[in-house]
Amino acid sequence: TFATMAGLTTGLLITQYNVPLFAAMAIALVIAGLVGLLVALPALRLGGLPLALATLALALIGDNVLFQWNWLDNNTSGWTMPRPVIGPVNLASNKTMAIVLLVLCGLIMLLIRNLKRSSWGRGIAAVRSSEMAASTSGVAPLRIKLGLFAISAVIAGLGGICYVTFQASASNTATPAIDSLLWLATVVLFGI
Repeated sequence: TFATMAGLTTGLLITQYNVPLFAAMAIALVIAGLVGLLVALPALRLGGLPLALATLALALIGDNVLFQWNWLDNNTSGWTMPRPVIGPVNLASNKTMAIVLLVLCGLIMLLIRNLKRSSWGRGIAAVRSSEMAASTSGVAPLRIKLGLFAISAVIAGLGGICYVTFQASASNTATPAIDSLLWLATVVLFGI
C-alpha cells in the first residue's frame, strides 16, 4: 500500500502539477509517513501475525478501493515517470539505474544499522522486550511504535518510488497487494 501510494503520488505530482521529481518524491514520502501514522493508530494493540494480517487487509482495501480512483491512477493508465539525472549521472540506462538503486539500498541499510545502535534503537529493543518495563524506565512505547511504523512506511514508499521510476511508469498494478502474501509468508516462515 505504501509503495503503490508513494509511486502514484509521485507520478500525479509530476504529471498533473509539474512538481520537480525530487520535490514530488519528498512530498510522496511525507504522505506515506503520515498514512503510516494513521494506519498505526488502530493497529497499535496488535502484534506479530495479527498486525501483519491487518496491514495485509489495508493493502487489499488500498488495491480494491483507494487505488481505483481515476484521479489517483490516471484512469487506470498510470503516470509516466521520468528517469532522473543526478548531477553528472544520467539514470536513463538500466545498468546505471541499478547501480544507483544498489547504493541507495546500502545507504538505507546503513541508516537502519545506525538506528539500531542509537538511543532510539535501544528504546525499540526495550519496547519489543517488555512494554511495561520500557515505560517504567522512561521510554514511551506509543511514541516508539508510531515512529517505527512511520519510518517503515517511508522506507516502503521509497521502495515504491524507486520501483516505478525504474519501470518509468506508475500505476495501481505496479505493486499489487497479492504480492504482499509472499512477504507475509517469508516473515512467518523465517520468524523475523
